Amino acid sequence: MKDIELTTIVHYLPAVDKMGGIEMYILNLYAGLDKTKYKFVVLTRFVTEQSSFAGKLKNAGIDIISLGVGLIRMPHRMVEFYIKLDKFFQDNYRKIQCVHLQHIEEPFVADLAQKYNVPVIGHAHAVDNEGNNVVRNFLHNKI
Repeated sequence: MKDIELTTIVHYLPAVDKMGGIEMYILNLYAGLDKTKYKFVVLTRFVTEQSSFAGKLKNAGIDIISLGVGLIRMPHRMVEFYIKLDKFFQDNYRKIQCVHLQHIEEPFVADLAQKYNVPVIGHAHAVDNEGNNVVRNFLHNKI
């Protein structure tokens, strides 16, 4: 990550691939910010080759940091993800003012951010089958 004196907010997304609601939210939020004061960085496990969203991020001036880890269904991929994510925070925690989690179900992100004393903001609209707010319950117990 570039050495910047700006307030740096890292948005974590599992993948940078297609445009959706979360992706549009990040672009719209950044469009309204003073770029002389704030910097957005999108941290992701991977970027797909055909990603239109990656181009839109770059055009907006938002950096993308890909850990280069694909799907994490296999244990060795999860270990690889953990090691690379830990290294990212170890190398950059002094430059990051907060991490915004769009997918709180991703393993390790909140835990590792907190390990390096980086504040975490969780944001999702997940609700279980009974209508309970899964996000609220997770955040009250975790963050």
